Amino acid sequence: MPFPSHGYLALLCLCLFLSACVSQKAVSPSSGLLQHCDSYFSYQMCARDHNGDGSVDFMFFADTDEVFMAMPGFEEPEKTGKPAHRCIQSMDKPMQGAANALLAIGNDTSNMTKTRIKTRLLLSYSRYMPEVNRCNGNQLAVEDDPFGDESFGY
Repeated sequence: MPFPSHGYLALLCLCLFLSACVSQKAVSPSSGLLQHCDSYFSYQMCARDHNGDGSVDFMFFADTDEVFMAMPGFEEPEKTGKPAHRCIQSMDKPMQGAANALLAIGNDTSNMTKTRIKTRLLLSYSRYMPEVNRCNGNQLAVEDDPFGDESFGY
């Protein structure tokens, strides 16, 4: 078995480090709403089962409330009650499966299990990174001009 690349090793170490981060689960008994929020890198992200069927319908950034990943049918702000991120991605079944595991995290969940869940989620999300980076890069190129015409008063 070949030794894993430095990138995967760094990701695994980061996941182990992040497993100590605070997470929270919010349940609204009257609505059946189930949500799990946690820290990933420098972001506080939440996964929500919006319709009470036990599966994550969308994920959003806690600070901006923007939905960055959603199951088909939940991409529109009218469905989620939250704004859509400019680079929103459609969640596929493997990603939803990884996100669903977040909803099972409780106070009695071991750190090892939390680390496995976070690692699976991050690895699933990594499949979306080329498109997210392309979208963010295009947006930055449109919005920013660090050494272009605006920097020289043109």
